[in-house]
Amino acid sequence: MTHFRHALFLLLALAPLAPAREPAPKRPLTLEDLWKVKRPGPPTLSPDGKWACVELTAYRMKENDSSSALWLLRTDGKAQRRLTTFKGKSSGPAWSPDGKLIAFTARRSADGPQVYLIAPDGGEARQLTKMPMAPGALKWSADGKALFCIARTWPDAPDDDAYRKKDKALKGDKAKAFIIDDALYRYWDAWLADGRRPVVFAIDATTGKHRNLFAGQKLHLPVTGASATSYDVSPDGKELCFVADSTPVPGTDFNLDLYALPLDKAGKPKNLTADNLANDAGPAYAPDGKSIAFTRQTTRFFYADRSRLMLLDRATGKARELTAKFDRSCGPPQWSPDSRRLTFEAEDKGYVRLFTVPVKGGKVAPLTAGFSDRGLCVSRDGRTLAFLRTSFGLPPAVFACASDGKGPR
Repeated sequence: MTHFRHALFLLLALAPLAPAREPAPKRPLTLEDLWKVKRPGPPTLSPDGKWACVELTAYRMKENDSSSALWLLRTDGKAQRRLTTFKGKSSGPAWSPDGKLIAFTARRSADGPQVYLIAPDGGEARQLTKMPMAPGALKWSADGKALFCIARTWPDAPDDDAYRKKDKALKGDKAKAFIIDDALYRYWDAWLADGRRPVVFAIDATTGKHRNLFAGQKLHLPVTGASATSYDVSPDGKELCFVADSTPVPGTDFNLDLYALPLDKAGKPKNLTADNLANDAGPAYAPDGKSIAFTRQTTRFFYADRSRLMLLDRATGKARELTAKFDRSCGPPQWSPDSRRLTFEAEDKGYVRLFTVPVKGGKVAPLTAGFSDRGLCVSRDGRTLAFLRTSFGLPPAVFACASDGKGPR
């Protein structure tokens, strides 16, 4: 036994002297390396700001496809947990106001892409909708009783039966050519010639019944990239504010305006920004319901004009600028829960930084620096910010910090 102890002591003493394994030689970064990196999507935060939910996408080059799953990340960085295990894609998560459910879209049945609900503590996801068109850009109502989404349909097919009939006829038509007489028929790689337009649907969060809020209206969301920032619902659920192009012939000019549509009674959309002949976008209702924040360009025909942060008083209908002395273009704003401050993204010296400004007037203050921070989400309690941070040496990663920008992790 003594000899064994001596031998063991000698072995341990000599272990550090053993030659270390040679590190792998450095090599240039390849395209294959880049595609191996999993890509997180913009985060959605739990109401208390303790958890972020993100879509994490993985790519397979040989198969030329991708899949995605939802992950839960503690905003203190201490835990990460996969929430969905379905082999397809789970996209666009949106956390409910009471924190009990996360809504997302996925294609898990013959019904096509639909809205699903899952509890953050796990379990099976429940299919909520059976829509003939694909939903996206989900938002919850303030009371959690309804969901809203964007879907593309034809103006003369406002309900499910009309949509299915027209879709079936087009698929069965042997002639696949289009006669195009519109000035705007393609946006980058997305063809617009089939006539479908993005509109907002309301979904009952319990039954899944859905309703086209634009049925019978002549307006629709911008065909050039409608997103969750293209519409918002008032805290009392009685009004929808959305972005639509007021140009008589789309493509010959661009004049995006904000429209208000009553949801509690019959009524037509009202143009809230008719005084401005350039683009107004990114509406966001204040939590107290008294005002709408949005972005505005003022130079007509100039797509790269500076986007100013504006505040519209719902009682008077008057708008005022909050960033007159801020020489940067502002992104869509997000409110603090007390309706006193706005947080937004803006490009600054080669980066995208987060900024904040008081709504009563004051200096714009930076919250982050040194990286590009996008996909901003403010927790319902206003104490936590979550976003995607990246740089030339950092792939997109999910970060969180306090509302004053301190302690990013």
